[in-house]
Amino acid sequence: MKDITVGVVADGGAAGWLRVLAQEGIAHQIADIPDSPVVLVSGRSPAWLEAYVAKGGVAVVSGARQLPFDIDDAGSAVVSGFETPVGGRFCAAPGLVTRFPGAGEGVLRLHEDRIVKYGSDPDRFPVVLSRRIGAGAIVYSGVALTELLMAQGDRLRAFCEFTEVTERVAAVDKADVADTLLHMLRLGFQRAGLPMVRLPRFPGGARSVFILRVDVDGAYAPHTQNLVDAARAANLPASFYVNADLSSRFPGLPDSWPAEFEVGQHAQAHTLFDTYEENLANLKEGRAWVEARVGRDVTSFVAPRGMWNASLGEALAQIGYSYSSEFGLDFDSLPFRAEGGILQVPVHPYSPERASRWAEERGVTPPGGEETRDYFLAVMRRQLALGRPMHVYGHPEVLGGMADTVVPAMAAFALREQTPCLTLGAYAAFWQRREEAYPTVRYDLAAGTLQASPADSSLPLIIEVWEPTNVRVRERETRLPAGTTLIEENT
Repeated sequence: MKDITVGVVADGGAAGWLRVLAQEGIAHQIADIPDSPVVLVSGRSPAWLEAYVAKGGVAVVSGARQLPFDIDDAGSAVVSGFETPVGGRFCAAPGLVTRFPGAGEGVLRLHEDRIVKYGSDPDRFPVVLSRRIGAGAIVYSGVALTELLMAQGDRLRAFCEFTEVTERVAAVDKADVADTLLHMLRLGFQRAGLPMVRLPRFPGGARSVFILRVDVDGAYAPHTQNLVDAARAANLPASFYVNADLSSRFPGLPDSWPAEFEVGQHAQAHTLFDTYEENLANLKEGRAWVEARVGRDVTSFVAPRGMWNASLGEALAQIGYSYSSEFGLDFDSLPFRAEGGILQVPVHPYSPERASRWAEERGVTPPGGEETRDYFLAVMRRQLALGRPMHVYGHPEVLGGMADTVVPAMAAFALREQTPCLTLGAYAAFWQRREEAYPTVRYDLAAGTLQASPADSSLPLIIEVWEPTNVRVRERETRLPAGTTLIEENT
């Protein structure tokens, strides 16, 4: 039997592919000379690509340029984004793309934001295409998806189809970029006639998790206590991150905290600094202030204003923190390792406080408790449907005044959908254990048999069988996404 490992070419976009493979828990290796049935490439094609595909290999290429196999392109274009190949969501992804004509999935538009007249919507190009060549196949996109996934940079913009509220978030919808790369990888396994084996994204093979995070940018008595009481009454463990400066100016922290709640820090000064030394000092001062007031060790942090840079990551590693969550780097995504190694657990960037300020700036009525509740529930439904974490946040200033309306409804939704309710730290701990549990996957195409086992026996495997349906599977535990077929070996 032969090991199934995905090969990753060590090119300029390899980091993006490696992030997706780590997020999905798929066994992989760097492959300068490929011997894997599926190989991932970014940008220009390596010299061996034609021979590899002709012999039966499957190449999945992000940011394709000047492809072999007589595949012609229609030149380059600058776009603001694309419609995803799964679900047709618009993905903000500004940049230079290569346009490939032909049949495919997703939509790139040369003429963006134009009214369709006479029924004509010209110069539309697919985002993802595939072609069988010889004994193998190629799956490709002219969008530099892997580079977009890893690029930093944030701006003030709308970020969700359910609201016009803006926030300073990552300039790229990276969760949709990652989903598009995963779709291409799935197509690669399908073209190879192999099942794809991956780890579950959530504890127990659940469809999602629910995390309530509160950034205490001022305690605003009794609002912080309101949030603690509402969450505790709903049996919902929550994560509170306390900023020292603003909580000094707007006091009212609870006298005691439930043991099951997470209390972290949100820095001394409510901002990000350029240098490692400034960020480290801000962390140390914030930790000391919070520990003196909550009476427990503080071992976690999220950055003020959702901002991130490499020097902050270096400071977090120095102080001994292992995870954080900054929507200026990414939001709505699965966890991933940021530059420097800190685990990021992305959050949804909407807060009732920002929504209220946005409304006041426009002279309209700020959202009330019921509207806020309905918004968060809509986001949770979407994240659940997409298989992503339901991780939402707010502050005591406004959310604390509507806690009894919003918090129980979110907890009840999670309970109905049988999704675990965790602190941010608990989900980070699950993810850190998962990172060491890549499965061993072996197959025998002649016999049509596949064997798979996870490195951690407490983690189930997800085996997606695409085609053909003559692959027999042996493993410990299986959960299949909708629309896939599993034929188990009769032993």
